[in-house]
Amino acid sequence: MSDPFDPHEALAAVERLERDLDDVRRRTRRPQMVDADTLRAELDRRADSDRARGVDDLAPVMDVLEAAWHAQRRGHDAVTEAVRGVGAQVHGVAAGVDGVADAVRAVVRDELVAHHAAVELLLAARLDALSAEVAGLRALLRGARVEMRFGADAVDEASGNGARNGSHARNGG
Repeated sequence: MSDPFDPHEALAAVERLERDLDDVRRRTRRPQMVDADTLRAELDRRADSDRARGVDDLAPVMDVLEAAWHAQRRGHDAVTEAVRGVGAQVHGVAAGVDGVADAVRAVVRDELVAHHAAVELLLAARLDALSAEVAGLRALLRGARVEMRFGADAVDEASGNGARNGSHARNGG
């Protein structure tokens, strides 16, 4: 076909295709006569050949799948070991944290006991100081009452107006 638009060449191509089609039709209409044993043997041979080809075709696929499975298994084993290692580390850290927590509790308890004891000592000292102060103030007040009582009586007796001056002093005058 030199010129694709030449109608003579296109017609010749169609005629060739029709002849080929007729040949195919003829072969399919009258199959060759083959005895059953020969046909069975040929079918068995083809089935065996197809199975062998299928196995041969699947062998590389199975090799790839097996290699992938082994690689995945190694990966899982590595991850499992890593997780076990992390678990052991976590348990170690948890034990360490528990130990630190116990130590902190003991220190806080000791500090609270010491603080409580110090507060008690300070309160006792302050109470003693306040008691001494109160005792001193009481002594001062007793002394002041005595002086006032004696002082008023002394003034009254010195002036000779004991009762009058005493009553006058008591009445505010």
